[in-house]
Amino acid sequence: MSRLSDLRGLPDPIAERFGIVEGTDGWTYPSPDERYTRWKAYDSASHPKYLWRPKGAPATDLCYNLDACRGQGMVYLVEGEPDTWAMAAADLPACSFMAGAGSSPSTVALVRLKQALTEPYEVRIVYDLDEAGRKGAQEMYVLLKASGFRPRMFELPASLGGGADVGELDKVDAARQEVLAP
Repeated sequence: MSRLSDLRGLPDPIAERFGIVEGTDGWTYPSPDERYTRWKAYDSASHPKYLWRPKGAPATDLCYNLDACRGQGMVYLVEGEPDTWAMAAADLPACSFMAGAGSSPSTVALVRLKQALTEPYEVRIVYDLDEAGRKGAQEMYVLLKASGFRPRMFELPASLGGGADVGELDKVDAARQEVLAP
């Protein structure tokens, strides 16, 4: 049993699919262009929570898991890479911008996403259930709308508790249906 399974409830094949390597204090996985690696602490309350190796990755230009979204008319935009892993485990097309909820993706990243999708370019925004997630989702909605997408915002149910993310939707089946239903 891996830490990905223990801490996130995700099946072991997800690690192989995304190139996730477990370390002593976090996961390491490749950036979409494979020129960089990203480290994510096991403990989400850790500081730092994420690191780029080497430093200087063009985070605002990167859209994680974009290949899974190619040819789709509707995708989920989630807050972080571990959220994309959870969505992949549920066989749902999802991606995340790699600059974080408090930062906007570049025009390059937005163009890459639009080129990957087909009409009607629907993007369902499902960010974390905390203040940063709510604020980031609202800002992302405005940005996506102005960029020609059809954004829809979904807030995770309060019953999941503050700070919850899409990886916790399996805890409450009704919540999963409410947020992820077509």
